[in-house]
Amino acid sequence: MREIHKAYKDAGFEILGIAADTPESYAKYFKKNDPLPWVEMTSETLGEEYEVRGYPTYVVVDKEGKQIGVPSGPAEVNKMVAKALGVEAITLK
Repeated sequence: MREIHKAYKDAGFEILGIAADTPESYAKYFKKNDPLPWVEMTSETLGEEYEVRGYPTYVVVDKEGKQIGVPSGPAEVNKMVAKALGVEAITLK
């Protein structure tokens, strides 16, 4: 996801990461590990709202907040975001 974020961020692509952990355990984890270059938050209920069945789950949303799709992994995220932005998809490493 870092590679996808880096490739498309200047075209308006943003990532909002949502962890189902409690805020305390999440903060402790990322304090010890490499921080992510996008906004991360915790929510114990948002997964229910989007009917998340497992983690990670990707939901691609356009600038107006409309859900574009639920890709199965980074390769599909890459294709879906590129299409939404009207650019050619990058080759993932």
